[in-house]
Amino acid sequence: MSGPLEDLRREIAHVCHVLAERGLVVSTAGNVSARRDSLVAVTPTGASLDDVEPRMITVVDLEGNVVWGDFEPTSETALHLAVYANTPASAVVHMHSPAATAVSCLTDCLPAVHYSILELGGPVRVAEYATFGTPELAANTVAALESRTAALMQNHGAVTWGDSLDKATERAFLLEWLCELWLRCRGVGEPRILGKEELDDVVRVAIERSYGTVRVRPRTDATPADHEKTTGSAHGDPRAAILPEGWPDAVGLIEQCRRLATSTPRRVTRDLWQSCMDWFEERCSGSRRDAEEASDYIPGGVQHNLALNKPFPLHVVKAEGAYLWDVDGNRYVDFLQAGGPTVLGSNDPVVREKVIATLRDTGPSTGLLHRSEIELAKLVSDFVPSVRSFRMLGSGTEAVMAAIRAARAFTGKRHVVKIGGAYHGWSDQMLVGLRIPGTGTLEATGVPPGCLETTREVFPNDVDALAEVLDRNESDGGTAAVLLEPVGPESGTWPAAEKFAADVRELCDRHDTLLVFDEVVTGFRLGMGGAQALLGVTPDLTVFGKCIAGGYPGAGAVGGRADVMACFAGGISAAGRRALIGGTLAATPLSCVAGYHALVEMAERDAPAAAARAGLRLRRGLERIIEKWDLPFVTYSFGSIVHLHTTGLLHLDLGRADVLEQVALRKDLLEEYSAAFAAHGIVTLAGSRLYTSMADTDEVIDAALAAFERVLSSTEEVPS
Repeated sequence: MSGPLEDLRREIAHVCHVLAERGLVVSTAGNVSARRDSLVAVTPTGASLDDVEPRMITVVDLEGNVVWGDFEPTSETALHLAVYANTPASAVVHMHSPAATAVSCLTDCLPAVHYSILELGGPVRVAEYATFGTPELAANTVAALESRTAALMQNHGAVTWGDSLDKATERAFLLEWLCELWLRCRGVGEPRILGKEELDDVVRVAIERSYGTVRVRPRTDATPADHEKTTGSAHGDPRAAILPEGWPDAVGLIEQCRRLATSTPRRVTRDLWQSCMDWFEERCSGSRRDAEEASDYIPGGVQHNLALNKPFPLHVVKAEGAYLWDVDGNRYVDFLQAGGPTVLGSNDPVVREKVIATLRDTGPSTGLLHRSEIELAKLVSDFVPSVRSFRMLGSGTEAVMAAIRAARAFTGKRHVVKIGGAYHGWSDQMLVGLRIPGTGTLEATGVPPGCLETTREVFPNDVDALAEVLDRNESDGGTAAVLLEPVGPESGTWPAAEKFAADVRELCDRHDTLLVFDEVVTGFRLGMGGAQALLGVTPDLTVFGKCIAGGYPGAGAVGGRADVMACFAGGISAAGRRALIGGTLAATPLSCVAGYHALVEMAERDAPAAAARAGLRLRRGLERIIEKWDLPFVTYSFGSIVHLHTTGLLHLDLGRADVLEQVALRKDLLEEYSAAFAAHGIVTLAGSRLYTSMADTDEVIDAALAAFERVLSSTEEVPS
């Protein structure tokens, strides 16, 4: 026996040892199994679990027939097979733990002693007594489970199941501690529901002591410390993994970008440009045809702000890993990555299969609670400590709207302040200073002036200006929130100084103003704790998007302080300060399943660090090209977010007399660079931003750099 089943036997043996070490089994009283397709690997009968070795694990089919192994399977094999037949379980743990066994003899149901009971599907029922190893016991246990992930067994301990050995074992520990809490209650009177504030710390400490520091799936190359839940890389300091060269020099980079914006702009040579247009004409007839048809029915012919529009949008029919393929069969290195969410690479097969299974079983949306909502919320809270409460929405735009509404409801204050140049979605109140700081309401066509009266804009990194605005707002209703992207507006297009977020935090505290981090792009891309973990700054609210659904639809969320988030619940908990939000297609099974499994895979594979290594290689290669060809261009990176400034468009001085002419010229040049890159097999975000993923191997990056050099080595100054 080799391959996946052999790995499974090792995992089961490890689980047995963990259960024995933590006192959840007594002598031989307990057994563990895991299913792979039509086979079940199960512990032997008559052996203490702390003595179980991988060679002792027996493999049976779904009828209980031994397929492989020299040891007799546990006498409770029928129980395990019954659970598999009636649930979507991939692993089952049966334990004779002290508290669970005691509770099973004292009551017919473990009540909701704490909100953590939701992890088990609600109050846990007790299966009626039957002799061990009998069909009656299996039937009684399955009846007690009923849409739950755990059941107590009268005088026989408990059983838990999950979609992995990790999950089944974690639930076993959780059930034991909930039973212990119930027993404590019995010592002071009748069972009662215990308040969240009363028992939060007790449960947290108990669970961490039980399993929080040990993953039940061992890695041969891991140390015990590696198994702890972390806000960053699984392999050491998250900051070192994401930013090995430290935080970029924001002041120096902005000065370089300003010099670029005042220099004579460069374009690709006319010979190269003509060859690029010939390439599109000869190689992209299908995309051209579909783009022309789209223009008849879709305003401007495009639905997506990220689309490559010059000379026409590309019709992409396949995305996988590091690459995209268009309808004409052309392959491109994908540095767009759907705008940033796919840190694993496009269309990850593990996540895809989970989504397909959900669509098959549940469909895309029900309008009712789905287990994945809870799992995703808990996972985000684990990774991002500032998130004590979490709410899914349909998009980043909606999440920003919700955060602002909650901030106003909670503080009772009027104004919000944004850092100029940032894009916080397209809601009316946020269309101030979009992309280029200081542009005010330039792009607010169609927005009533009143919608923008309470939105203030402050230039990036200008702490003194922010302090003045906050002081001025005090006499005009106060400031409910300050919104910022922690790496700087537009994912660092205007890079933030390393100390800026901390300075803003201090000002917000001084004015009783909420600090809102927009981590739509940086959340999970720059480590599982986001940019806030790299900076060590704790916001009051965090806006998520992109990665929160792993590249699938419905990618928006807001999370943060429990007291602020309570405004979304209304009622007594919000002290009458309800902030109404909604969305029929928010938190769908599809988006939550995709988000949960994408984040799990990102953490397990250390995807943010791998993507950051690719980003570093790409940025260093671009620096060499710029230096080799003596170009005025600017490149830098925040982990897997790489910037390449070729025109200085977003750093133009708005006070220059010819600013409108320069905006038009440099925007057109930026589109030319984007098209030239595409004609050489590279898709970027507007020709100036590049998102790397863990699918970008050294070979992928080096091939892309060769293509970049073919373009960047053929530039010339624009004639005056």
